[in-house]
Amino acid sequence: MPFLQAAALAVTLCVSTGCGDDATRPTASATSATPTPGVATPQTAAPVTTRAARPKKPLPNPAGWPRTMQIGLIDPENGATALSRRAPFGVRWHYLSGGAGTSGSWDLWRTGGGSYATAYVQDSVKTGTVPFLSYYVLQQTPPFDTLPDEHQRVLRGIKNPATMKAVVADLRLALTRMGQAGNRTSVLQIEADLWGYAQQQGEPATTRAAIAGTDPAAVGLPDTLAGFARLITRIRDQVAPKVLLAYPVSVFGTNKDIVGSDPTSDQVKAMAASSVRYWRSLGRPFDLMTFEYANRDAGYQVKVDGMAEKDAWWTADNEARHLEYVRGVLSGSKRTGVLWQVPPGNTVKKIMDDTPGHYRDTKVQALLGRKGRPYLRAYRDAGVVAVLFGSAFPNDTCACRRTDQYATKGDDDGGYLAAQVRKYVRDGELPLRRLPKRGG
Repeated sequence: MPFLQAAALAVTLCVSTGCGDDATRPTASATSATPTPGVATPQTAAPVTTRAARPKKPLPNPAGWPRTMQIGLIDPENGATALSRRAPFGVRWHYLSGGAGTSGSWDLWRTGGGSYATAYVQDSVKTGTVPFLSYYVLQQTPPFDTLPDEHQRVLRGIKNPATMKAVVADLRLALTRMGQAGNRTSVLQIEADLWGYAQQQGEPATTRAAIAGTDPAAVGLPDTLAGFARLITRIRDQVAPKVLLAYPVSVFGTNKDIVGSDPTSDQVKAMAASSVRYWRSLGRPFDLMTFEYANRDAGYQVKVDGMAEKDAWWTADNEARHLEYVRGVLSGSKRTGVLWQVPPGNTVKKIMDDTPGHYRDTKVQALLGRKGRPYLRAYRDAGVVAVLFGSAFPNDTCACRRTDQYATKGDDDGGYLAAQVRKYVRDGELPLRRLPKRGG
C-alpha cells in the first residue's frame, strides 16, 4: 500500500526476555523486560475431581471460519499450492488495486473481466486456505488520482460522482466475481486508508459520498460515508453472501500513533474508544475489523526511508500499547479482528542484512518465536482470529522465494517465518474464543 500514515508504527517486538534463543536484539531497541500484557499469571491447579468433565459446546460458526487462530502470508496469483508446500499457512492474501475503469485496474489482471478475483478464491479453496483480498482503488481512480496529497485523493474522490460511479461498479464486479468462486468463506477488506483519513480530517459519517445513481442498490440510501458502507453491504448480500467484509481500523485516524506519540494507557484507551465511536457513527459496518502494524519492515524504514531507529523499532511498551488498542476496539465493537500486513522480516537469520529483500524486523519472533507464544495468545484472547504477514513494498522482505534481481536460494527471510508456522501448527494451533460472523 502507498505510504500509510501509520508507517511510523513499523516495529521491533523482540526486545524483552522471552525471545527466541537465537534472536539478535537491535541496539536501538534495548529496553527492560516487561510482562506480556493480557497473559494471566499462572494460578494454583484446581483439585482433581472424579466427575467427568462436560464437553464444551462448539462455538456457533455461521461464517465457516476455521476454529483456530490462522497465520497468513501475502501470496501471488496461482501460488496456493506452492505456499502450502512451504508451510501450512491458513490464509493467503493480496491486493485488488489500480484505478477503477483505468488501464491499470485489477479487473484487467489475468484474463480480464475481474477473473483474477474468482481465480484467487478458487486457488485458495483447493488447498483449504482462506482467501483475503484487500480492495484499494479509490485514491487511484481519476480525476483526483494525480493529486500529491493522499488525503485529498481519497476525500475529494468520495465526493465526486464520476469517481464513485466507477468505484461502486468496480466493487460490484469484485464481489460478484468472488461470489462466483463457490460457497466458501472469503474476505474482502474495503479501502484501507479511507476510513482513517476521514476520521483524521474530522469528516463526519454524514459527510457527502456521491453514491446516488451509482448502483440500483443505492436507492434509498443517503449520500454519505455511512450510506456508502451500507451500499457495499447491500451489494455483498446480493451477489456474494459468503464473503466477509472487513473494516480497516486505522490508528492514525485518532491523530496519534503507538510509537511517536508514546501515549499513556489512558490515552490508548481513549484512542480505541475514538475509533469505535467513529465506526459506530458509520452504522457499525461490515463483519471483521483489521489492524495494520505497519506496511514495511523496520529495517526498510531506517535504511530506505531514513527514519530514526527509535521510531522504527518497537519496544515492549509499544507492544503493550498496540495490544491494548486492539483489545479496546474489539471489546467496544463486539467484532473479531485480523492483524494485517504485518512485516515478515526477522533478526535471526544471517541473510537478514537490511539490503533489498532482506530487511529486518521482529514481528515474527514476537508473535510466533517466543516460548508459549504469549503475545499471540493475548491477541487471540482479545478477539483476533488471524495474523497476516506481508509488506506493501516490492524490495522489502516477502518471506517468499523471489524471482527478481534480489532472488537467493530459498526464502528471502532465510525460511524463518515458514519454520515458525510449521512449528505453530505442529505444537497445536490456538483454539479461538470467538468466531467471525456476518454483521459481527
